[in-house]
Amino acid sequence: MGVDDSGGRCVRIDTPEAPRSLEMVDVSRAGITLQWDVPRHDGGSPVSGYVLERAQAYSNRFLRLAHLLSAGETSYRDVSVHDGYEYEYRVCAENEAGEGPFSKVLGPIAARDRFGTRAPYTALNRARVDSKLCHKCVSSGPRQL
Repeated sequence: MGVDDSGGRCVRIDTPEAPRSLEMVDVSRAGITLQWDVPRHDGGSPVSGYVLERAQAYSNRFLRLAHLLSAGETSYRDVSVHDGYEYEYRVCAENEAGEGPFSKVLGPIAARDRFGTRAPYTALNRARVDSKLCHKCVSSGPRQL
């Protein structure tokens, strides 16, 4: 409950609804960028910030990744990821009444470069690989059966 400044009557203030549309907008082995939409209802008090949590995939052990991002921040880049690991995320909004419910869980998302971001497999690269393989074959001698 809170007090309305205009007339002194009591006004009920609730926690905000969960943020909407949590999504991954960029991923690489160096980081995962997330964004979300503000809650439809702020509970009668402006959203003061967001809490973002992360878990390793399928663990259900969520840990605070960022506490109280400002109300204007509806995106976050997680750079504390490890190449190849999979993560799940969720976010909640906070106002004067406290933290609201978390969004739906997003993930699992693998922290890895997208297909096509590594050096292209050109004829020159293939020649290098083939020469290394041929060198191994020649230097190890014929195989005995």
